[in-house]
Amino acid sequence: MNKLDGLSRPFEYVIGATSPVQRMIKILKNIANDKPVPKVATKEAESTSALLFVHLLHLLSGTGQLNGAGYHSVAITLFRPLEDALDCFGAVSLVKGAAEKWMERKLRASDASKMWIELIEIGNEKVTMLEYRKMARECFNQYSHCTPEQAHWNLYLKPIGETKCEMELNIMPMVINSNGHTIDAYLVAHLWELIYIVEKAYEEYLNQHMKLFKEILRLKDEIRIILEEHHKNGCLDVAGATELKRIK
Repeated sequence: MNKLDGLSRPFEYVIGATSPVQRMIKILKNIANDKPVPKVATKEAESTSALLFVHLLHLLSGTGQLNGAGYHSVAITLFRPLEDALDCFGAVSLVKGAAEKWMERKLRASDASKMWIELIEIGNEKVTMLEYRKMARECFNQYSHCTPEQAHWNLYLKPIGETKCEMELNIMPMVINSNGHTIDAYLVAHLWELIYIVEKAYEEYLNQHMKLFKEILRLKDEIRIILEEHHKNGCLDVAGATELKRIK
């Protein structure tokens, strides 16, 4: 494949098991397998936290697999479910009564978001988190239904000669490098938030498994560097297909 096309073969550039992101996901799966008691230590909170934790991890890994295979419009469609699951997980594991509401289908994800963020006590972090969660939810509304914005992630710019290009459909599919990179960057950001909730929800468990906790903190330092680099380079903007932003 001509790299000038901005395409690559499925999973061609995947780092794999050596990635700090993948190592962190593996650790989180091991924690989920232990089914630890969350901060809200009720039977309802314990069962719903375990259920949503696994659901989140599968969504995260599944979205990454779809993205790595070149199914970018499908991957972007899962961003809103990812955000919803994260907020519900945060609420049921950290807030009394949230698990019961969720089980009775009376807890909206937007309300769950406010519930767990209200527990944050670190200065302006609460305001920042509230604004970010609201922005993410509003941004991903455009991907929640069949919209042009959603389908645009299947388009790439095919060079014609040295100075021109045309839009082409990614039918095979291949990986559209610009789109794949943006989706991957956002999944790292999503993982960062999940780690935050896990540390709060399973604090007692982590304190009892200090070796594991130290490994999480070490990997967090590596992931933080990746995330800061993504932020500096503007790679976290998913409000539209990245490949089409190349059009001047």
